[in-house]
Amino acid sequence: SPDDIVEETQHAICKIITHEIQTSANATVKRQLKGVCTAKQLEHKFKQFERKILQELDFIKTLLANERGVTVKTNDDYEYFSYDEKSGDTNRFDDGNIASVTETVTRERSWERTEISRFNGTIFTLKGEKVYTYYWQIPKIGPILHKNGIHMRSSDLYVLGHQLCIQLYPNHLNSNYLGIQLRPSSSFWKKHRFTILDQFDSSKDIRSQILGGVSSYESIYRIPYEKLKERKYLYNDTIIIKLTIYLNS
Repeated sequence: SPDDIVEETQHAICKIITHEIQTSANATVKRQLKGVCTAKQLEHKFKQFERKILQELDFIKTLLANERGVTVKTNDDYEYFSYDEKSGDTNRFDDGNIASVTETVTRERSWERTEISRFNGTIFTLKGEKVYTYYWQIPKIGPILHKNGIHMRSSDLYVLGHQLCIQLYPNHLNSNYLGIQLRPSSSFWKKHRFTILDQFDSSKDIRSQILGGVSSYESIYRIPYEKLKERKYLYNDTIIIKLTIYLNS
């Protein structure tokens, strides 16, 4: 295309002035230059170089996170956290009790679990495997649970280049069960798990089985309403659903 061609243009002007005549002549010579990049090509190359540098920086940040056990922000809008179980910490890093890694949660304090602000929307290493976690808080859940034939969806999540969301089915199939499902915009077959948080005691969380596919009926996790009415799962008329995706699966 014309944008991919580099040309050199030379102009020559000759003027002849005598007593009898005055005239001028113009000449233009164009030639194509081989092996020279156009401005458009240079811009494209610089953008490629910029993307590569950012990817390398993300990789370095991830390595630092794994070595130091700190949270590091990356250009993927994720955070990477690594915890070494061999460090001798008496608080074991367990998926069902993440709060023990951050700080002790006392039952006199606010219902908000410390893990939510620390791990929401992050990727971290759990027992040698990278996992992604997302927490969906739904206020005023009481009236919603009694509705029929509707569903709710979370904000969009972006994991490994896939757009996902969580869908909630109140009174699923008119059975007094709450249905929860992970829905992608494209094929996504990573194993995942849903957890309903007890808002004061992580040891009482309700955890689903490991789910696989996302397009079948079996991928919907169902919890009876009677179970949700126990303890602090609907505290302050709010439910908190935790999604864990196992990225190495």
